[in-house]
Amino acid sequence: QQRAQRPLALLLLVQAADAGLLRVPTFVSSSMALQRAPQSAQLWGTTAPGAHVVLTLDASINASGIADAEGRWKIALPPQPAGIDHTIVVASADETIVLEDIAFGDVYLCSGQSNSECAQLEPEERARALPPLLVGLTLR
Repeated sequence: QQRAQRPLALLLLVQAADAGLLRVPTFVSSSMALQRAPQSAQLWGTTAPGAHVVLTLDASINASGIADAEGRWKIALPPQPAGIDHTIVVASADETIVLEDIAFGDVYLCSGQSNSECAQLEPEERARALPPLLVGLTLR
């Protein structure tokens, strides 16, 4: 009777090992900003090798791809106009990752040294000088 239980236990172990393969990098998350049109925003991650991955933007725009032999995938969304409050669903097989509060705009990566200077603007000047959708990120 113990022999009959082994295949079932092995099957459950294999299924548990396959669960949870869909991943995106930690900096790909809700409340992020992606580049607006005319560029295409690209998302990437890992899943099971050969798996079909679908990105859905606001439940209406789809883009898809296939994971390579190592499980890596990279998919470009169609160019999007500047805007806020978007949702992206990343799906593969029965797994989904939901990214909410996504903004599309101009994305800049800025860095500096300890001797870099940036003049402080008064609130009225700042409102005129900066784009309306400016998101700051400090990496440490």
